[in-house]
Amino acid sequence: MPTLRHEAWDVAVANQAATYIEDATLARITAAYAQQREAVAPRSTSLLDGPRFVDAMTDARMGGADPREFVRVLEQAVAANDTVINALTALRRTVSAALPGARAGG
Repeated sequence: MPTLRHEAWDVAVANQAATYIEDATLARITAAYAQQREAVAPRSTSLLDGPRFVDAMTDARMGGADPREFVRVLEQAVAANDTVINALTALRRTVSAALPGARAGG
């Protein structure tokens, strides 16, 4: 997962500058940063056994891969990738809605 920047938000909350933001805008921004934290949670990495994946790919490159093991680790990689894509897609929608000029509910 990429590292997503949040320092400005952390400072705005820490020095209470966020209290001066209009309620509707604050709600959108808060939702975006909450979704950002959710998107970078390590849940996708729990779907993939990294060392097992590397071993299977190495075996495949050397021509000695067990077909069943190879398919299993590929399925893990696909599941982990799908989880990341879904999290980032949800984040894109939430951040887009939080941007200035975003339509309510959009």
